[in-house]
Amino acid sequence: KYAASFLYQQIIEEVGAHPAANVSSTKSPQWKEDIKEKMDQIFERVHENFLQLRPMDQSGTTATFIYVTDEIIVVASLGDSRAIVSSYATEGGSSRLTAIQLTTDHVASNPDEQAMVEERGGYVQKEGGIFRVAGKLAITRSLGDSHLAPYLSREPHVVVMTKDELLDDAVCASSASSPLPCFVVLASDGLWDVMTNQEVVDMVAEEIEMTEGWEEQGAFQKAAERLTQEAYIRGSTDNIGVCVVAIT
Repeated sequence: KYAASFLYQQIIEEVGAHPAANVSSTKSPQWKEDIKEKMDQIFERVHENFLQLRPMDQSGTTATFIYVTDEIIVVASLGDSRAIVSSYATEGGSSRLTAIQLTTDHVASNPDEQAMVEERGGYVQKEGGIFRVAGKLAITRSLGDSHLAPYLSREPHVVVMTKDELLDDAVCASSASSPLPCFVVLASDGLWDVMTNQEVVDMVAEEIEMTEGWEEQGAFQKAAERLTQEAYIRGSTDNIGVCVVAIT
C-alpha cells in the first residue's frame, strides 16, 4: 500500500509537471529520456523511503503503472508484473485482435537479469524448479526486499510515447470491422502465470462486446474482474491484481 500511494504521488508531482505532459507545450528533443530518468529516480526514492520507514521489514513488491494525459503515455514496470496493449494485425486482407507486450519481465531465468544480479555480488540458483536470486526470489528487480536489495535493481522498464504514437497503426492499430477501442491491461504475475497475453486481450474484447453501451456501463471494470476470477479458477496461487484501461 505504501509503494502504491507514494509512487502515485511522486509520478503526479514529477511526471505530471513535466512540460511534455502539457498538450500546448513544445517538446524538447530529449523529452522521452528526461521522463525515463525521472522514473528511475522515482522508483529508487520509493525504495529508499520504504527501507528507512520500515528497516526491519523484509517484504517487497513489484510495480506496474500507466500514466495518461491528453498528450503523452508513460508505462513503467518493475519485477514480473506486466503491461500489454491490444492491437489489430492484418493478414490476408483481414484483421485479428492481438496483444503487444509493452514491458519486460524481470525474472531470474532471464540470462541478462541473471548477469545483472551476479555483477552486484549475488547469485541465481534453481529452487523448486524455478530460478531464484539467492535461491529465494524469482524476480530480479523490486521495491523493498531489504534482505536481498544489494543484489536487486530498482531500475524500471519504461515506455514513453505520445498518445498519437500509441494510437498509430504501427502499435495500437484499429479495425474497421470492430468498434473496440485500444486498451491496455496491467496485471501482477498471478494473472500471467496462468493466462497468455493473447488469452487476456481476447477475454477483454469478449467482455466489451457483450456489454451493450459499454462506454457507459463499466465494461473495462467488468473485464478486469472477469480476468481476476478466471486466473483464480485456473489455479493461480500468486497475487492477482488486474487493471484494464481504454486509450481513446
